[in-house]
Amino acid sequence: MPTNLITVATVTNSAEAQFVANRLKDAGIESAIADDNVVTMDFLFGNAVGWIKVQVREQDADKAEELLAAIEPPASEDEIPWDEPPENADEEDKADPEERARKIEERKAPVITDLASAETELLLIRAYRQSIIGLFLFPPVMNLFSLRSLKKVSDEESERLSETSRRRASLALMINFFSIIAFGWIWIATVIYFIVDLAGGW
Repeated sequence: MPTNLITVATVTNSAEAQFVANRLKDAGIESAIADDNVVTMDFLFGNAVGWIKVQVREQDADKAEELLAAIEPPASEDEIPWDEPPENADEEDKADPEERARKIEERKAPVITDLASAETELLLIRAYRQSIIGLFLFPPVMNLFSLRSLKKVSDEESERLSETSRRRASLALMINFFSIIAFGWIWIATVIYFIVDLAGGW
């Protein structure tokens, strides 16, 4: 008998859905993400399908909803007391004004969260898919888009990636270079042919 799935969260993008799924996984609750591909393919389909849904088994629904309800929303930037001294206030008071200003700026610096890591993982998945699609359908145009996506991942972000994502990024890079080298000359020859043809032939 198939297990009924209950929707416990509805979000508007894949990164949020992955974040919720990871929180459930940490609590030992298996989950599934529905309509992710539809909304990712075209954001305008979101209303039609009811956005991206995180679903769990019926017997886990109450526990999952209780867990998600306990997650506090992040504080807005205006609510954060940036200028209030931290626990080591004595050391900061002894510091010169420049050092104190630097420490305040460090506290203001954005913290990399699981959500940011999930966005990076999704960016690499998209680049990997683009590289494969480009190899078979639109070489090397899609591969150039894939390279652009890979370029957006900084060295600092790549250090926090899982081993699977690193392998996927390396494979996408190799596929992209192969496609560009193998098929790029065809595009160059085609452009030269049309330019010469428009100029009146050889």
